[in-house]
Order: sequence, then structure tokens, then C-alpha cells
Amino acid sequence: MNHQFFKLFAALLFVIFISCDKEETPKPLPEEGYPTTYEVLSQNEWDVVDAEFQKINSYKGLQLNKNGFVYGEVRFENLEKVSKDFILSTIDSLLLNYGGFMGLPPDKSFNLENDLSFPVFATGGQGYANIDEYFELLENYGDHALDRERYICFLYQNRINTKFTIGLSIRFHFNQDENKLQLSGNWVPDAIVPQTKIYSEEEAYEIARKEVKHRLDEDVEFEKNELNIYSALFKSNNNGDIEIRDCWRIGKLDYVGGYAISVFVDSQTGEVVSFTNK
Repeated sequence: MNHQFFKLFAALLFVIFISCDKEETPKPLPEEGYPTTYEVLSQNEWDVVDAEFQKINSYKGLQLNKNGFVYGEVRFENLEKVSKDFILSTIDSLLLNYGGFMGLPPDKSFNLENDLSFPVFATGGQGYANIDEYFELLENYGDHALDRERYICFLYQNRINTKFTIGLSIRFHFNQDENKLQLSGNWVPDAIVPQTKIYSEEEAYEIARKEVKHRLDEDVEFEKNELNIYSALFKSNNNGDIEIRDCWRIGKLDYVGGYAISVFVDSQTGEVVSFTNK
């Protein structure tokens, strides 16, 4: 009897030992300073930055947001026609005078004819064109074909320290009817780029699936390829602070309309940073 009890007791201890052994090893913490955060400025900090901005600001419609980046509108007396040369010269002047308040490093230069990106929808799907391609489309299709995004262009910050980025851009919207240019968005001078992934692609995939199940009550299998699952630095907003996070992007791709479901999972913390569903 005692012998049987001993065997049962030993078996129980073995099961407990195996269970404990199978427990996941605690995840390491992200490196100090991660994620890179551009915080909302205190009133005193904002006043100092704004004083510098006002020294060079010549447009009443331009101002600084809470993070210290410029936004607003530039008014023109009579904007009869938005031409290629007008777009290039206007943006070049704004970059020269306000680049530091857009988050651009002092030594940054552009080839605007190639670097400006115009969203277009004239060919049956969403795409992007440089300025020459864009005005060629205007000529071939007519203004009506591009009205949905007409005279809107972006300067995308596509990389930080060679790492692909999403969400960082400066937006220029020329509004011919209202004789103005609307300016928004920003780059960031720098950001931490983690060298390792604390949460693997497989772990991020499962986190994304659970998030879809929680939000939509659907079981979704994401196709595993370089378009649906990849790693990128992602700009997110947290109570007004701008955060640059290293994320796995897990998506369900619709080749005409973009991503039908898109989940960004932080590779360092495992957090769902962004969720969109079209």
C-alpha cells in the first residue's frame, strides 16, 4: 500500500515538474528608451519652440501643433491653375523655410520631381505616381478622373536607419477652388530601431488572430507571404504623443482597395498598436 502511494506521489511530482518546465520563459524587456516618443510639449516648451517658429513664419495660417510640428494652410491671392511648376516651387520654398519644423534633418534634400507621391485612382485601383506621371494622367483622363485625390501629394519618410516605415509623411493639398494649400503630417528626426524581435512572427500572427476574433468574432487565416506579414517601423499616436514602434504588420489584402483587415503588433511588447477593418 505504501509502495503504491509512493509511486503515485512520485508520478504527481513528475507531472508538476514537467508542467513547470514547460512554462514560457519570461520575455526580456525592450531596450531602454523604446518606443521612441515625441511627446506633447509642455506650455513652456511649446512657447520656446513657437518663438523660434514665429521668427521665420510669414503665413498667418501656419502654426505649430502640440508636438512642435508645423501645420495649417497657405493662402494665395488667385490660384487659377495648379501647374507642375507651381507645385514644385511652392513645396520647395516651404521645405527650405520650414523643414526643421516638419521634422526634417538639416542636411536633407529632395529631388521633388521623383520624391513627391500623388495618389491616383484612374486606372481601376489605387496607386501612386510622381509629378510627371500625375500630370500625364490628368491630360489623358481629364480632371474628373482624378478629382477624388486631385492635387494631393506626399513626401514619405520611407526609412529610418534603413528600416522601412509606415505612417510618416508630409501632406500637401492644393485646393484650387479655395485658393489655398493645406499642410499636415511630419517626419521624425530619429528613432530606436530594435535589432532583435522579442515577439516572433508566429507569436504576432496568433496575437493578430485573437484580436480579430475578439473584435469581429471571426476566425481569420492570414495568408503568410511578404505582402500580408512583414516588419516595419510604425507611427502611432498615444494620447497626443507620437510613438515610433517596431511592428509586425499582419494583414488581409484586397488588391483593389488595400488592406481589408490590418493589425500592427509591437515586436518588442506584443501589444496590438493598431487595428483597422474595412
